[in-house]
Amino acid sequence: MTYKEVSLYRQAERNVPVFPKEALRWPREWMVLASPYDSGDMSDVPSDDPRSEWPLLFVSHPAESGYKPDESLAENGRVLTWRALPVMEREDSAIVDLGPLSDLPLKVFTYASTYVYSPTARIAYAQFRVDDYGQILVNGKMIEDGRVFRTRRDPVFVALPLHEGWNNVTVKPINIVGGWTFRLLFADPEKDLRFANAPQ
Repeated sequence: MTYKEVSLYRQAERNVPVFPKEALRWPREWMVLASPYDSGDMSDVPSDDPRSEWPLLFVSHPAESGYKPDESLAENGRVLTWRALPVMEREDSAIVDLGPLSDLPLKVFTYASTYVYSPTARIAYAQFRVDDYGQILVNGKMIEDGRVFRTRRDPVFVALPLHEGWNNVTVKPINIVGGWTFRLLFADPEKDLRFANAPQ
């Protein structure tokens, strides 16, 4: 999007944190689908109409329901395998680096799955940052109507609708060039959320 031929995206101001750093918590590892999907020809400029311009991002795949230890996935003649990937913990943060999955392929996406236990139904907020693009699913449903997030400069807070008990949260990180990382840090001031690779 431009105004007087100047990209508004590149001129955007930084986001204001909604929760203090000490309220943020995260899973220690994610289950990641080891075989990426083709994302099609994507640009590093966000699209005003991603459903039309990037249709491969809106094709449903079995992995969207998240990792299940007793379930094997197969699609188009190939068996899909999940791999445990520990987060890279830094000061007040934790990054998932997808580079080790392969030789850092370009214009692809995959799925990263975790489970979050909530003692009550709630809207949980999480700080999200992804390089290059990403979508988020909760219990198999895209949030924000499948919004394609672009947050390389600054993280955003997303609202995650959790029901009581275990919830699957799946991030769909999309790589078009360079590094392939994301972070999803849950705002949990009361420290009553729990994280695991699978429901316990």
